[in-house]
Amino acid sequence: MRLLVSLVVGIAAALGTIFALAGPDQAPAAAAGKAPLVVIWMENHERSSIIGSSSAPYMNQLANTYRDFTHYYAVTHPSLPNYLTMGNGSTNGKAGSDSITAGEIPGSSVWGDLTAAGVDWKVYMESMPSVCYSGGGSGQYVLRHNWATPYAQVFDQPTYCAAHVQPWSSSVLLAPLTFIAPNLCNDMHDCSVSTGNGWLATNVPPMLNAGAKVVITFDEGSTSDHGGGNIYTVVAKQGMAHSVRPGTFSHYSLLAAIEDRFGLQRRGNAIGIKRLPIG
Repeated sequence: MRLLVSLVVGIAAALGTIFALAGPDQAPAAAAGKAPLVVIWMENHERSSIIGSSSAPYMNQLANTYRDFTHYYAVTHPSLPNYLTMGNGSTNGKAGSDSITAGEIPGSSVWGDLTAAGVDWKVYMESMPSVCYSGGGSGQYVLRHNWATPYAQVFDQPTYCAAHVQPWSSSVLLAPLTFIAPNLCNDMHDCSVSTGNGWLATNVPPMLNAGAKVVITFDEGSTSDHGGGNIYTVVAKQGMAHSVRPGTFSHYSLLAAIEDRFGLQRRGNAIGIKRLPIG
């Protein structure tokens, strides 16, 4: 079944006419229904290297304007197991590993739950060569930063995967639930804090102007505090009052918030956990 993925690459051009509804200088269009929830993950920095940094003026502006979570922690190291937490509330035995193949994780997932509930979702990967790309990496794209394609429930259905896992551009359509991963440079993995801050400063304001609620966090920090380090996490939406939230949260708290927002049954380590108060 996985070999059929190559057949859907040609669908990308047709899909592009659907998703390129806003020009590069316009706000991304929102799908019909409630305002989108957009989740953006950056890479490999402790909160202390962002807050107060002269290299991150926009990120500090967001923290000082909207909802700032001072004790949000990644689950473990390295990148991959943290991304997998969003799929089913588990690291799927990958703690300590960045090794993954497309469709490797069996069973049901949050992605299937969203579809069954009638909730459109998108995972946008910057620099991914094609829709539902099956490779482990290409240029500045890597599979280990992809929340959905490792799950067989997504990858083994080529047309379904192509409709939901797509390359990022500034003209994409924001679904009710939209995950966005900048490429290895723009997410601060290979490039500077300043570079990542600049990417956010360019791309987040149009989302806010379109009415989206935007969650910005990191996959992991540089320490093992609470498992994966204390990481910058901010929720922003136009009109949201500034507040500092000192409670302890993790990626599982974010998953719980998403599940509760869309009326899904909680999965794995999100069960019974305090959800992130994204509003």
